[in-house]
Amino acid sequence: MAVFAVHYTYDKDQAAQRDLYRAAHRGYLRELLAEGSLLAAGPYVDDENPGALLIFQAASADVVVAQLTIDPFVANGLVSNADVREWVQTMGPWA
Repeated sequence: MAVFAVHYTYDKDQAAQRDLYRAAHRGYLRELLAEGSLLAAGPYVDDENPGALLIFQAASADVVVAQLTIDPFVANGLVSNADVREWVQTMGPWA
């Protein structure tokens, strides 16, 4: 299994919209965490450039993209860009 870093970019003008879907978004991510495909996730601390980092373990980038399409933030148009990149960790807990 490969590891993928996903960078979500949010539109800062949609903060109120994200608040409406945040519980569903986090619930979905908790499901992915429980099944083992999501290793970690969390928002960046930057209100001027909002976004998040998600770390996945999957057979391919296509699998990750398919999982992202179900995320309530993505499904409701609240992610302006999702950059999925394979990442090779050389040190740390997933190496």
